Amino acid sequence: MKNIESQTMSHYAPGDIILAPFPHDHEGSAKVRPAIVITINSDGDLCCCPIRSTPRTGSTCIPISIDDFDEGGLDLFSESYVQTDTVRTIKRRAVIGKKGHVSGEMKEMIEKLILQHLKRTGYT
Repeated sequence: MKNIESQTMSHYAPGDIILAPFPHDHEGSAKVRPAIVITINSDGDLCCCPIRSTPRTGSTCIPISIDDFDEGGLDLFSESYVQTDTVRTIKRRAVIGKKGHVSGEMKEMIEKLILQHLKRTGYT
């Protein structure tokens, strides 16, 4: 794993991998999981996609491995998957920590899949 300081960062950027409670659809519960920051709202909250250990059936997922990181990484024994058809807002203060930052190429692939999903579902 590539080195990164183990601390909670006060500044986040698109492409950062964070650890945070990730809200479920239409439920009041959340599961702590890694997520990738897609954009940051004007109030500083983070729009993120979850990272899963297995691809979710019927969802658009892209594999992510340690080689896709420019900095840091996840504690991976095998591939994980970014679920690009799910974007949620996470309060900045809820973030537990920063795990790393993906490469520009991986970030662009994720953004492209999100835009494709939005077009398919009529949000653009």
